[in-house]
Amino acid sequence: MIDRMTDTTITERDVFNKMKGRDRLLTTVLWFVYLYLWMPFISLVAWYLGYEFAYENVIKAGGVDSLLQLLVSFAMIIGVVMVIVIGWSMNQYWRFRGKDRRNATPRPDPAMEMATWNIDEALFTEIRNAKTMLLHIDENEALTVVETGSRPTE
Repeated sequence: MIDRMTDTTITERDVFNKMKGRDRLLTTVLWFVYLYLWMPFISLVAWYLGYEFAYENVIKAGGVDSLLQLLVSFAMIIGVVMVIVIGWSMNQYWRFRGKDRRNATPRPDPAMEMATWNIDEALFTEIRNAKTMLLHIDENEALTVVETGSRPTE
């Protein structure tokens, strides 16, 4: 479990999963509360804009024929946007399909790593094979203490 209140390392998988589930549920609930609180304002604005839109385009601008002409132009604009987006997506699909452009980063040279950290081969092998470790690094970026194995308790 968690050793101290200031410890930022979570070692128990079930604790981490419970925390993730709790956070997701809380986030979802709070988003619904937030949307619910905005609903009256959104409804008022939508009603007003809808009323103004209908009044401007049906009564003032010449009736239903003008409204239908405006809706046709909206449909054409949406169609053009859809053709552009679908065309671009298909171009990208055909361009990159079946190609894996990801390259693995080569592992650093062990001799260079040992020289950088000023450690011997036995300690280097122990660090590389350890599941957990505690490294103390001083202000000059030099390793001072290396503890490998189980999680240290302080």
